[in-house]
Parts: sequence; C-alpha cells; structure tokens
Amino acid sequence: MNRSAAIVAAGWPIGPWPSGCLCGAAAHLHAGELHAGPGPDGCPAYRPDPAWDLAWAVLAADERLAMDDVATHNTAARGERAAGRWQVSPSDVGSCPRQVWYREAPPDGYEPLPDDTRQADAGTAMHAGITEARAALYPWREHKVRVHIPGLDRGGEADEYDPVTATVEDWKTAGKATWDHIGVYGPWEKAWKQSFIYAYALAVAGRPVRRVRIRYIHRETGVEETFTRPYDESYALGALGELVNLVTMMEAGLEPIRAGRGPDVDPLCDRCPARAHCWAISAAKVAGLTPQTYTVHGPNPTADDPQVVWAVEEAGRARLERLDREKDEKAYKALADVPEGTYGTFEVKRGSTRRSQHKEAFEQLVDRLEDWAATPEDERPPLLSIVPNVRVKRFPTLEIVPVRKASTEKPVPVHAARAVAEALHQARVEAEVRP
Repeated sequence: MNRSAAIVAAGWPIGPWPSGCLCGAAAHLHAGELHAGPGPDGCPAYRPDPAWDLAWAVLAADERLAMDDVATHNTAARGERAAGRWQVSPSDVGSCPRQVWYREAPPDGYEPLPDDTRQADAGTAMHAGITEARAALYPWREHKVRVHIPGLDRGGEADEYDPVTATVEDWKTAGKATWDHIGVYGPWEKAWKQSFIYAYALAVAGRPVRRVRIRYIHRETGVEETFTRPYDESYALGALGELVNLVTMMEAGLEPIRAGRGPDVDPLCDRCPARAHCWAISAAKVAGLTPQTYTVHGPNPTADDPQVVWAVEEAGRARLERLDREKDEKAYKALADVPEGTYGTFEVKRGSTRRSQHKEAFEQLVDRLEDWAATPEDERPPLLSIVPNVRVKRFPTLEIVPVRKASTEKPVPVHAARAVAEALHQARVEAEVRP
C-alpha cells in the first residue's frame, strides 16, 4: 500500500505503461520479446510488482462516478445465464415479451444499444438503505426474502415479509413520470403482478399470506405512498402463467410479439436496448419512413393495402377525437369555475401566471422608430433611448387535477389476532418437523 502511494505521489512517467518489476525497473527494460527476461542491475527475470497494479487501479478509480460503480456492481451481481436455464424472473412480468426474448435468446447479428440504468441503479441503492433501516427497527420481519418461483428456472426476492400480519411488501422508487401515474391510477398492473408472484411463492412454501403491499418512494423528495390488496391466489397464478407461457414460447423457438408501440411514441420502446433491431430504425431512415411504418407495412406502403388504409383512418379519427375532447375540456372547465377544494375524485386549484405582452411591445417599438426616422436629424433623441416597453400581466389560472389515488385507497384490515394465530401455528409446525 505504501509503495503504491509513493508511485502515485511521484507522478506518472511519460512513455509506455511502466508495469514495474519487483526489481524496480519497468517491464520494457527487461530482455526478450515479451520483456520477461533478465533486467538491469542483475534482475534474473521480470516479476510483476503488485504495487504498480494497485497504483493503476487507484488512479483509474479516482475519477469514476459513483453511479457507474453501482451499475458495474449490479451487472456483475446478475451474472450470465447458465446453460439451459432461463433467467426470467417476476420482474419480467408485464414487460414486453419481445424485450425479454432479445435478452434471453437474441437473434444472430443482434447488438444491443447502450442501456441507461441510472434510475434503476439509484433505486437499488435506495433499496439497500431502506432494508438496513427497517431490518434494524423491525427484527421480526424478514427482508430480501429469497423464494423459489414454481415453473421458472430463476428464483425471486421479496423486499419484505411480515409473518405476523402475513403481509408481503415490495418497494418501488419513482421518478416524476411514475409518481404522476400512480397519483391518478395507482400502481401499474405489472407491479401488482410481480408482487403477487412473490406472495404466491411464499404461500406455496407454507408461509401465511393475507395481504400484498406496494410502497412507492419518490426519488427526489423521499415522499412515499402505499397501496394494499388482499392476497388472491388466482390472480397470482394468472401473473405467473404469463411468464411460464413466455418461457415455453422461447423454448419452442418462437418469436414473441411486441408489446410497445414503437420508438419516439412509447416510452417502453424508447428505452429498450433492442429498439434499433426490433424496429429496423436504420433501414426505416434510409427509406424515409418511421420505424413503425417500415416494420408493419414494409418499405413501400400503398393506398391499396388495407393495413395502411386502416392506420391512416385511425390516425385521422384520433385527431378528431382529440380536438373534440379539447372543446369539451374548455366547456366543462368554464362550468366548473368554483372555489378551491375537493369535489369527488378531483381537486380544484387556483393560481396565476405571468404573461409578457411581447406583441404589443413590438408594435409600439415600430411606431416609435418610424416617428424617430421622420423627425429632423437635429431634433432626434439618441437612438438607444428608444427601448421596447414590455409589460408583464398576471392572468388567473384554474386547474382541475385528480386527487392522488393513495389518499382514496381503503385500508385492507390486518385481522391481527387471526394472523398471529396462523403465524404461531406455522412456527410450531416448523419446530416439529425440524431435525
């Protein structure tokens, strides 16, 4: 360690990488084609000095970004797929089947685009901190519970399990888009399916399960909201069946369908590392078409193709419906000009916005310049004294926004006495069968 510190403090020499020998001389000063022979001052052979390797590693790590390190660590932790085994897990439920197929059984010539995992890595880091805190505060709860998923090669990991209340909990971190979505609609069904698969795996293992809870934490503010459903085995089996069907398709060599609607349209596709190959982005650009048109209709769409006609008509209808809905919004908003407060499932908010009168100021400036030009030269004021008079006015605003879904959720009762009895009974059963 001290020798590595001395190497770093001395500064990096100009020239080839030193790869120092234990004798103190650089590798390129040793004899032989591979510089592995005798060196200066009687050195018998090149022997790598680990102090130089550590010095190089220290300098390389010195400028690394923390989230890059998290991404590297998480990638290494996931490992590579074992031969003959599919790495399909509960986190894949509700995902685009084709995206999973690209990861598990990529076609020849497929090269994935760089995958930006910073948000997911930040969520992983937050998970670790939450786990440490809650495990210390609630010792009866189990955290990072490894479970076997029936029908899948790969297991899963539930974030938290409380055997007393028989509650399985999954944690999600959310950025602005996700936070806005759950505020209106609650968790995506994909999140519920993933959590229920964990709950099913625990139930199959003989653990009592009565409730499933999803906890969302805003990555920027730390605010959190929870959503709870009673455990439903049939729903869990349906979710697990989606993954088993996907694995069966891949084992049969079949190509799954796309679940997204295309790049630059659907965030599901826009973030996918397989988007360039899946939607033939390069070929579509050469043909002067969108990836969606090229992929679905081919390089030469024509007016006598029923699929093309259908797409054009649907786009036209969607535009007309949007315009009609905008008119409806204006009409209903004028009718809902009421005091601030909560009305049913929506909330009325009032405020104001600043708006600059740029158009009026420009017209006034033109008039003043024309007057200045028409004035005799010896009577003109300095040209720079003519400045636009930009006025800023405030206009009242009226917003009608949904009440956040979490605040309208009805709690799912714990039924603690029954849950405790089930937990104690399970503990006795496990004690009796334990060798």
